[in-house]
Amino acid sequence: MKKERRSDKNKRLKIAVFDSGIGGLTVYNALKKRYPFCDFIYYADTAHVPYGGKSGKTIIAYAEKIVSFLLRKKADL
Repeated sequence: MKKERRSDKNKRLKIAVFDSGIGGLTVYNALKKRYPFCDFIYYADTAHVPYGGKSGKTIIAYAEKIVSFLLRKKADL
């Protein structure tokens, strides 16, 4: 059996929520309520809304930058 370090065992999971606008705020709030033992990072990309008229290439570029930011913030999920 793998021995866990105490710090890993007590670490709170940090969940990132990426929203392409502000519509996901209700999802974020529901997640916080359902998982009070987790920490959250909520990222709403209000600078580029709406995504609907953007090309796939443009959306991928936005997403890559946002995911990089969330990883720098040490998001686990």
